Parts: sequence; structure tokens; C-alpha cells
Amino acid sequence: MAIRAIVSASDSNDFEPDTLLVRLRVDTAFYDTQEVVVAPGEEDTVEFEDWHARPLGSRTVVCELLVDDSVTSNNALVATTFVYLPAGWTELSEMEETEGEHTTRKVKQGGWLCWNGEQVFGTKGNRTPEFYSYDVDGDVWDDFSDIPLGSENKLPKGGAAATADQTGQYLYVTKGSNTRGFWRYDIAEDTWEQMEDVPLGGNYGKVAYGSDVAYAVRNGTGFVYLLKGKSKTYEFHAFNTTTNHWLTEPPASCPGWPERRDLRARVVSRV
Repeated sequence: MAIRAIVSASDSNDFEPDTLLVRLRVDTAFYDTQEVVVAPGEEDTVEFEDWHARPLGSRTVVCELLVDDSVTSNNALVATTFVYLPAGWTELSEMEETEGEHTTRKVKQGGWLCWNGEQVFGTKGNRTPEFYSYDVDGDVWDDFSDIPLGSENKLPKGGAAATADQTGQYLYVTKGSNTRGFWRYDIAEDTWEQMEDVPLGGNYGKVAYGSDVAYAVRNGTGFVYLLKGKSKTYEFHAFNTTTNHWLTEPPASCPGWPERRDLRARVVSRV
């Protein structure tokens, strides 16, 4: 990544042009010093060595003008912290293979990602209990408390999904896997709590492939909205996060919707 700095001298200064040293620092990991000659009232662009911009995340850049091999506060220019995110796709670290029964399993049906405003959380699905948080700055995965079996006695598979609440304190998670299992994860406490099961509805359907959830605030109350997925199912439900009970909403159907096995649900939230 190329980094440049513009060095200018006030035209009110009366001095002879001389060679000055300009030093660049990115966090504490990258330094480069270049020479520049600037006359009063003029400016010049300094090009530093390319910075290998890894890992992704927030960076602070400091550009310093050295006078007599020293730096004063008047000569230090501190850039606003920026987040390095290159255009296009970048391959990042894979989810870890933790020790235990599910070590060799990869992300598959029921895997999901969820952003709470500060962290990315994710699971592998594929009938594994593993649960992770992704550190954007460090490009590393950290493992947290496993997803419990619960009363449904199943682990996440097809239809598992998650959403974060408005405060970023909780994640609300469906197990999928043709179950009614619904869970709340407390981020600060790293604990799971089983909530009221997803309603069976008129079709007596459980949560399966194609389901999704989204969080939104309605009249000051937070709700988790759910589409069950599954073939020929238009059921639409809302979980009240204050009363911790489900409400059945009008079905998500409209003229012209196909009744097909490959119909997939998608919830879009707007607060």
C-alpha cells in the first residue's frame, strides 16, 4: 500500500532551503524515513516505501518532520485512525478446528455469521456445537461456550440463523435442524439461555432450511422476526424480547409467490 505525505513551508519564514527528514510510522510495526527539500512558500510530496497492509483493521499513521534529528509537537502530524479494507475479496483466516469430537468438521449447512456492532460471531452448523468470535483487527478466531443440546436434543444444522439485538448485548439464535429450538446468547457473560420454543403454527412446521431471523424495534419494543423456511411455508412470527413470548404475524405470502421446495426465506429488518 503506497503512502504519501505533503510537506509545505510557510512563505513567512525566511530561511535557505535545506534537506529535511520526514519520518512515517504506522502503529508501531512500520517505519520509514525520507529526505525532502522545501523552500519558503513551497510544498513537495514525499513518497514512502510501500507498506504491507496486513492484517486488516484499524491503523494510526503518524508523520513527523525531524529538525536537528529531533521531533517537537509542532512538527508531528497525526492522521485520523483509519480502517484498512481493500477493495474486492480478501481471503482471511479459516474457522479453527477445535479439539474434541467435532475437530475435523467444516462449515456446512446451518453455519451462520452475525455482527453485533463490535464483533463478528459465527458457527459451523453441520451438527457441531462450536461457537466463535472473529477479531477483525487481528484476523483470528476465538472460541466461546458451545451451543447446548437443549430440550430439542439436537445441534445446529440447516435452518440455523442468528441476529443481534439493538444494544449488542444479546444474540438470538435458531437451531434449525427441523426443531423449534430458540436460544439467547449473552455476549458479556458468554452464556446460553433457552427461550420459548418457536410456535408450531397452523402447518405444525418446525424451523428448517431457508429460515432466517432479523431484529427490529416496533413501538419502542425489540422483536426478533422469524421466517421458518421449509417447503410451502409462509409462517411469519415475532418474538417479543421484553415479554419473552412469541406472536404470530400475518403470513409472508402474496399473489404470485411460488409454492416450491426450493423457496428460501429472507428477512430484512429496518429500525
